[in-house]
Amino acid sequence: MSNTKASPRTLEDMFQEPGFLLRRAHQLSSAAFVMEAGAVDITPVQFITLLAISNTADTDAATVSELIAFDRTTVGQVLFRLESKGLIVKRGSDVDRRKKILQITDAGQQVLDEVLAMTPKIADNIIGVLSDDERRTFISILQKIIKAPANERLVHVAQ
Repeated sequence: MSNTKASPRTLEDMFQEPGFLLRRAHQLSSAAFVMEAGAVDITPVQFITLLAISNTADTDAATVSELIAFDRTTVGQVLFRLESKGLIVKRGSDVDRRKKILQITDAGQQVLDEVLAMTPKIADNIIGVLSDDERRTFISILQKIIKAPANERLVHVAQ
């Protein structure tokens, strides 16, 4: 028996398609983030970028791009906004003058800490309908999909 099924033909069919469901889940995730962290004036991408910079000593834009799996153009725009808000600073590298080292500022760390404190509530808003076992399974399945070697090529296509 083949795993191949008929192409979706109706909107109802789409609610069985992983791509559609993941897109909707992403919309809900983004809305949950904005609902909790909107007053802090930071987007989910700015948040994960700040976290990557905070957690990685002497990092640069290319490294941040790899760490958070976003294309360099998007990361460049995000870094510009973070720098404009005074949340990060760029300085020349002692090793490679072409490279700009990114550092989180005190204001950036304060924003990061504030949003990190909100993440449990954000998660509850996204997956609060799941039991603890379902949450662990859901996270495990997402991690398995993201880390699958076959999906590595898709990351580079999307960038």
